[in-house]
Amino acid sequence: MIKVGSRKLFIRGDNGGIKEIKPLCVLDFYVDHNVQRGGHGRAIFEKMLEVEGVRPEKLAYDRPSEKLIAFLGKHYGLKKYVP
Repeated sequence: MIKVGSRKLFIRGDNGGIKEIKPLCVLDFYVDHNVQRGGHGRAIFEKMLEVEGVRPEKLAYDRPSEKLIAFLGKHYGLKKYVP
């Protein structure tokens, strides 16, 4: 299952000031451990990207787990995480 929604976030801009943004955010993403490594997570994630019309690097990730960070690195080349 995957849950997405907009979330208010505050980021530091290039000039050092704080800026408020409201990006689409992955709030929850779960694949039962009994069916992990079977392509189900990738299928769910790909369908969400299609429905939302967004690329993975344009999403925000709410408190990503190590597993989610590894998943994003493996499938989408997203390896750096900046909280």
